[in-house]
Amino acid sequence: MLPDFDALLPATVGGINNFDISQRTQNDYFGFRFTGQIDIATAADYTFYTTSDDGSQLYIGGTLVVDNDGLHGMAEQSGTISLTAGMHPITVTMFEKTGGEGLDVEYEGPGIARQAIPDDALYRLSSVADLNGDDTVDFKDYALLADAFLDEVLWP
Repeated sequence: MLPDFDALLPATVGGINNFDISQRTQNDYFGFRFTGQIDIATAADYTFYTTSDDGSQLYIGGTLVVDNDGLHGMAEQSGTISLTAGMHPITVTMFEKTGGEGLDVEYEGPGIARQAIPDDALYRLSSVADLNGDDTVDFKDYALLADAFLDEVLWP
């Protein structure tokens, strides 16, 4: 089962552009928690997929959308969520016990055929930037960052 990542001391913390487990330092007994924002262009229902060996989960905000937990070879699970246009917090967790290892994260929605979530749809929260896409870094961007912080830290 996936661990409580909040109760663990991370071996490494850093930033990458997507859900990439190649940065691991060993092939067995490891886990990852990826956090950031996903930019949704059109309000609609979106289906998210994780294919993983072993377990994985995908959250949008505090909502568990894909539950692919447990010990298993590469297995796929999916879930659908209704999203508004704009930025949304996204968290993907995964763990590997023994044997093979892998993680694929995909989505589909209006005008988006099923595909890996592209780098240009994902944003890191390492610093405040133009999170709402209005070409200005201002209080509205700080508000989005604070809202994501409150959702993920104070009300998980």
